[in-house]
Amino acid sequence: RMTVTVRAGAVAGADYLEPSGPVDQALLTYVPTVSDLFDLIQDALDRKAASFLATYDPIYGFPTRIEIDYSASVADDEIAISTSNYAPLR
Repeated sequence: RMTVTVRAGAVAGADYLEPSGPVDQALLTYVPTVSDLFDLIQDALDRKAASFLATYDPIYGFPTRIEIDYSASVADDEIAISTSNYAPLR
């Protein structure tokens, strides 16, 4: 679990919640933005994933939960991402 800061469409920083502390700068390229999450959803649909679930915030429409299993016959190809507490930077 982490708090992520996005500026101008790119991850500017992230902090782990437990244990607390900053995410190493070299790892920030692996932290998805909201746009990246929509791309992930589209990729799962395009690839006709064996199992797919996406839920969205009822007010703002951003993804709140994504579960993807690309192949039912392959182990460890599953993805699950949860998001919450979006707040615009001021």
